[in-house]
Amino acid sequence: MPGLFSFPKKYRLRKKSEFENVFQKGKRISGRGLICYWLEDESMGYKLGIVISRRVGCAVLRNKIKRYIREFYRLHRPYFKKVGALVVIARPQVSGWTHDEIDAELELLLKQEGILDG
Repeated sequence: MPGLFSFPKKYRLRKKSEFENVFQKGKRISGRGLICYWLEDESMGYKLGIVISRRVGCAVLRNKIKRYIREFYRLHRPYFKKVGALVVIARPQVSGWTHDEIDAELELLLKQEGILDG
């Protein structure tokens, strides 16, 4: 039974066309190691997409970074001020970052744009 902090498939961007829509129409927010694209869209609902290149590292490292990003989104989704789709792109320098550093960067970027409460 999914609760308030779960991350079911309905909250994921899954199709190439959904990603392209966010890239074309969304607002780009750049940080040191992460780039976020935000598309405010009530009809789409809350959605998250993650893009990590092979240049970031081996599959184990890329999957670990994806888990950290999904966990941040899962825990912070109830505090989003706006409804829409978020795509997070990890740059290669993220490979040396800890969970806390990734969380801090995401929180800073989303608060800076007024997407997240705080």
